[in-house]
Amino acid sequence: MGRNKLIYAMADYGLVVSAEYNKGGTWAGATEELKRDNPRPLFVRTGSNVPPGNEKLLKLGAIGWSNSIEKENWREQLTEMTANARPQKRVEQPTLFDVSEKNFKKFDSNKCTKHPDCEQSIIKESFQHIPDSIYDAVLPVILQRLNVVQDSDDLAEKLKVNKNQLNAWLKKAVEDGLIKKYSRPVRYVALNEARRRAKR
Repeated sequence: MGRNKLIYAMADYGLVVSAEYNKGGTWAGATEELKRDNPRPLFVRTGSNVPPGNEKLLKLGAIGWSNSIEKENWREQLTEMTANARPQKRVEQPTLFDVSEKNFKKFDSNKCTKHPDCEQSIIKESFQHIPDSIYDAVLPVILQRLNVVQDSDDLAEKLKVNKNQLNAWLKKAVEDGLIKKYSRPVRYVALNEARRRAKR
């Protein structure tokens, strides 16, 4: 349900009193939140007379609700319960390219005392393996994925890329004669020669 995302987004914490296992909006919202990379702390009522859904939510990563929370400092208690229940996940932003220092030659300014263009040529040589454009960088990945006929929706999902951007790359690859486009329904496959080039 769309509203569950908004409810959890505006909350500091979530509390499930009763959830039917695999049924209803409470279950759907709680499980959706627990599946996120960095979910809000979600507490679930425990003890006797709780439905099976509550126990399942605990197994999915929810935190058991303590009946001994004091009204005066409830926020501090919830923060402490959250910290004790699970380690904080650190979500790192992935980079577009993994570039390590070993791929670059060290620049030695002593070698360039006689030639004014020397520094520029060493820098160019150090970056010779970097493609001229993003298209050139992603093309080998696209060609390898298109070893079987696929539509752009599936390919965009597999590559975790915006569909509009992928369609622009696919159009260029078709124009370059690297990919064959089928119609009705629209699907793509890499041509054999293009796949061989991508593996080099």
